[in-house]
Amino acid sequence: MDGAIFSYKSGQYGHTGLVKNAAQNLVNDANWQPLTTGTHYLNLDAVGARYACPKAMMISNSTTATKPAQTANKPLIFHKGENVRPLRLVDYDGRHLKQYDDVYYAVQDVEKGQDRVVLGARGQIWAVMRVEDVRKI
Repeated sequence: MDGAIFSYKSGQYGHTGLVKNAAQNLVNDANWQPLTTGTHYLNLDAVGARYACPKAMMISNSTTATKPAQTANKPLIFHKGENVRPLRLVDYDGRHLKQYDDVYYAVQDVEKGQDRVVLGARGQIWAVMRVEDVRKI
């Protein structure tokens, strides 16, 4: 997509840049060590590039059907903003966590059947944990 940001690693150097013309594989590329920049042809798929697309560039298709409203009758395990405490200091992927606060809050609603809850404190995301490792206060 034209204007998308990309990055990839080639040998010992990391590269970032901006896609100028996706159809022609034309990019503005920056090599950070040593710092050099330039516009050239590059097949980003061949080098395993990762992309980021600014939200303003996202394509919205107004002709598609609108998403049906969520029903309020789905049971929730945790409600957004509800205070919780971790039972085990292990994140969703099994990495050990350091606890900085006594109380955390659920960042989003967690419906029955979901297995993860995002916890926050002081206006920041702290961790994603398994539902069974968290209890309501």
